Amino acid sequence: MVGQWDGFLKATPQPILVLDTGFNIVAANRRSREITGTGEGELIGKKCYEVMHGMNGPAEGCPMRSLLTQGNLETVEMEIETIHGTFLVSCAPIVDASGVPLGVIHVATDITEKKKAEEELREREVKYRYLFENSPAGMFRSSLADGRILDANLTLSKMFRIDNDGDLHAADFYADPRDRRRLLRAIKRDKGVDRHEVLMSRHDGSVFWALISARLDNREHYIEGVVTDITAQKEAQEALRESEERYRVAIENSNDCVAIFRDGVYVYANQKYVEAVGVRDAGEILGTDIGRFIHPDDYERIERYRRERKAGKDVPTRYELRIIDVNGKVVFFEAAVSVITLKGAPATLVFMRDITERIEVRKKLEEQVEFLQTFIDTMPNPIFIKDPEGRFMQCNRAFEEYYGVSRQTVEGKTVFDIEPPDEAKVHAGKDKELMKEGGILEYNGVVTDPSGRVHDVIIRKAALRRPDGTPGGIVGVVIDITELRKAGEMLKESEAKYRSVAEESLAGFYIIQDGLFRYVNRRFCEITGYSYDEIVDRMGPLDLVYEEDRDVVEENLRKRFGGEMGSIQYRFRMTRKAGSIARVEVLGSAFDYRGKPAAIGTLLDITKETILEEQLQQAQKMEAVGQLAGGMAHDFNNILTTILGYCGLLQTELEEDDPHQLYVEEISMASEKGAQLTSGLLAFGRKQVMEMKPQKLGDLVRGVQRLLERLLPEDMRLEIRLPREDCTVIADATQIYQLLMNLTTNSRDAMPAGGTLLISADVLSIGEDFIARRGFGEAGHYAVLSVADTGCGIDPRVQEKMFEPFFTTKEPGKGTGLGLSIVYGIVKQHGGFIDVCSAPGAGATFTVYIPVAKGKAARRRAGVQGMRGGSETILIAEDNRSVRELTREILRKAGYHIIEAVDGQEAIDRFGEFSHVIDLSILDVVMPKRNGKQVYDEIMMIRPGAKVLFVSGYAADVITDKGIQDRSLEYLPKPVSPTLLLKKVRELLDRK
Repeated sequence: MVGQWDGFLKATPQPILVLDTGFNIVAANRRSREITGTGEGELIGKKCYEVMHGMNGPAEGCPMRSLLTQGNLETVEMEIETIHGTFLVSCAPIVDASGVPLGVIHVATDITEKKKAEEELREREVKYRYLFENSPAGMFRSSLADGRILDANLTLSKMFRIDNDGDLHAADFYADPRDRRRLLRAIKRDKGVDRHEVLMSRHDGSVFWALISARLDNREHYIEGVVTDITAQKEAQEALRESEERYRVAIENSNDCVAIFRDGVYVYANQKYVEAVGVRDAGEILGTDIGRFIHPDDYERIERYRRERKAGKDVPTRYELRIIDVNGKVVFFEAAVSVITLKGAPATLVFMRDITERIEVRKKLEEQVEFLQTFIDTMPNPIFIKDPEGRFMQCNRAFEEYYGVSRQTVEGKTVFDIEPPDEAKVHAGKDKELMKEGGILEYNGVVTDPSGRVHDVIIRKAALRRPDGTPGGIVGVVIDITELRKAGEMLKESEAKYRSVAEESLAGFYIIQDGLFRYVNRRFCEITGYSYDEIVDRMGPLDLVYEEDRDVVEENLRKRFGGEMGSIQYRFRMTRKAGSIARVEVLGSAFDYRGKPAAIGTLLDITKETILEEQLQQAQKMEAVGQLAGGMAHDFNNILTTILGYCGLLQTELEEDDPHQLYVEEISMASEKGAQLTSGLLAFGRKQVMEMKPQKLGDLVRGVQRLLERLLPEDMRLEIRLPREDCTVIADATQIYQLLMNLTTNSRDAMPAGGTLLISADVLSIGEDFIARRGFGEAGHYAVLSVADTGCGIDPRVQEKMFEPFFTTKEPGKGTGLGLSIVYGIVKQHGGFIDVCSAPGAGATFTVYIPVAKGKAARRRAGVQGMRGGSETILIAEDNRSVRELTREILRKAGYHIIEAVDGQEAIDRFGEFSHVIDLSILDVVMPKRNGKQVYDEIMMIRPGAKVLFVSGYAADVITDKGIQDRSLEYLPKPVSPTLLLKKVRELLDRK
């Protein structure tokens, strides 16, 4: 937005800022930095109203706020407090291609000096007007420094026969300047004079004797005095001398350059004229030609005026010309010329005033006009200016493009020349209305572009007035709202939707003033438990705060009311009317309410959210330990694979009645328990490769019932309750069995003296009421498994930590602290929730919620076929030496031919070499150099359709990361028994 304005910002002498729609300064030219006393880049990012006005928001009458909120293009007079100046400020929008405002250009014109002069005039008017206008004596006030007459009453004006409009000096009214000097010395010495007699000179040249009483003001800047005309006593003897002196003093002390010409030759020049042309005295000018000092480009015109004036023709009496002084400096003058009679002959009297500064101002004004034309040409909206008769005088480039006309062709035309009659009639009627009423007019209309497309537009027009108040024309802008209208319809729908949301807000709203609540909404009352009448004008914010959090609330209220922070957000604990503790969050700010400081904000009940955050922290702990468990499980699985494999081989070597068979079985059983521990670790970390299938809830409970009936002691009674209508869940049956076994084990340990263990199943629909009441869950249908006991119960402090890994209340050696952690992992892996309800001495109930799935129960697999070997060739790729050698031995004893590879790259090389004889490849998922999936991809490129079996002891997430997530791929998790390995190998080899 700023780049395209860089050249313009650097070139213009006016203070210019480029702002975004949030009043932030995004660019500033050098003049802006000069008047604010800042360095380059220091203004960027600051709020304009902070820099220019020292305020916290837009100033009253800010044209940018008017532009952004009402779309008005205004030029307003504003005080810039930070630099003690007055400026004319105007803003123009910067919009993107779709008309959306991006910011504004903020242009200021310094009128400080003008305002100061006006203020001085008003001050004199208020302070002295009554006295001045009603005093019978002449009264004045002049500057001690330069003698300028600052104030003069009507009596004095009549006395001196002057107007108060001109630039008057005290020196102009003394017949003898020495009298004024003597008078000034006396005033300075004595702080004033009383009834000082002096000969005065009127503005018209007449003189009179006057009595002056004058004094210095308190600051000794001004002379204030009273003048009384005593001419009657002096007029007779002084008349002739006064007359001659009056004219000489008036001309010689004039602030204008005065000269008299006759026949084009100087015959008189006053001191001001002498100074203007740079000579030492009038003697150097008299008798010379008037063209001596006139600029060559102006001389012919001035000489023509002289000849025509002498001939009696009508020529201008006022005109501008350039004078070149003896040093070559060019000065602009305005000349007032009249013909007089001097010593009985006609002559030309010329009064000239230096207007160089005015010319420079006019030049700058012309530059500004050129800039404004360039500026409006960059505006995306069509802009035009019409005269009072409705004829186009000017337009910008966007207007030309929008209406398909050029600036030259449209000037002097009316709207009837560029728009269809029905549209033109509407616009012309609005013009007449505006010219009659004045002000600003905005209305909706339509415009047909050159292609015939009709656009919805807003046309905003303002009446121009000349200085004399007569109509000067119309300026207008066309805003295309075709797309905005469409968006507006969508906005209305959105507004209606969100209005209903706001009216039923779930957030509490409040206003605090003078230490009391002045307003609260319905939700605020619901959160606190108090009624509106109990809170408003009766309670303060600290009345609701939990004692330990009072300092937090007091500090944040202090910051808001002290102006340290515009908005604030913090949390604290609240004591409800019923005595319960709620956790709440406040978002608030300070503002003026009914003319006094106040705080406003929203109150959110985050009690449930806080509980969820604590649950999230628990889940993150579980995840961290789960990652550790997954890594341990991989190494353990490789060890167990070797032990189980060699046990299987050893069993085949021994006779069935060999006594060593018992030892081998014990080793095998211990390994199986290790495998179950590994499975538990993976379930705890939610990293096990699970066989998720539709399962009947009742079947799962009945499956564990048979096992528990054998394991529970006789003094413990088992009860099973199943739902009338069974439901289906997507679950891993083994994991659900382990979940129920872990929970019942905990219940058994909680009832050392016996008791009742109840396992129940049911179906429940969870809605928003349940979630709000319990603080967990998601809406939907759930299968509910409950394990309840009549044991010793669980202390609340234990309940907070019981799902943490390795947390246990049992004696050393009697518990690992992983039982409930594994339960938690299984529940989360099934997308469910777990809850516990217990109290010391009142037993405990664990309730598990698992989503209900649509579908039928899993079909039972066909019976396992007997083991059978073969003579095919198999490639084994395994980086673990023990596992690789075991796998080779198992397959070789079954009759297979074996090719080995110790890493992924070697596996690819071996398959490439023996692809014509290899019938099956057994690949470890994670290997050095190339992983199993990469080897698989290479094998498929060498021989599409080749048979591959993956094995791994890693957790599910690692396997997935390696690309083994396609269900069409064959996979066996470690540890793998010889029987299962041979069965799977034979199954794959026999598959067509």
